[in-house]
Amino acid sequence: MLTAQDLLAAHGAHVTLFITRWFSMTDDQHTDIATLAAAGHDLQPHSVDHLDAVNYVADHGLDAYIADEVLPSFAPLDQLGYPPTTYAYPFGSHDDEIDRAVLAHVSRARAVGHCP
Repeated sequence: MLTAQDLLAAHGAHVTLFITRWFSMTDDQHTDIATLAAAGHDLQPHSVDHLDAVNYVADHGLDAYIADEVLPSFAPLDQLGYPPTTYAYPFGSHDDEIDRAVLAHVSRARAVGHCP
């Protein structure tokens, strides 16, 4: 059976994988991610629990979002030797205040627009 990794390799393609829920993954999933990284794919953080940033900040505050969702999502990538440079917001949810706080830790933040 052809895997996504096989398909990427067959086309010489490299992708960025935005990693979320690292702490609930199995050892096999961690190994698969490390294998993809070793094959030249980029790993970047996508939060700890894939929560909506704007809602989280409204409920818990900006400092809590950074401490609970953003910074802990960097640790496993750092340990694999992939220091984060880009943070991807779950659901593309962000605002200027959250952007400023996140960009104090990485050089880029990724968000998507919402289509009506």
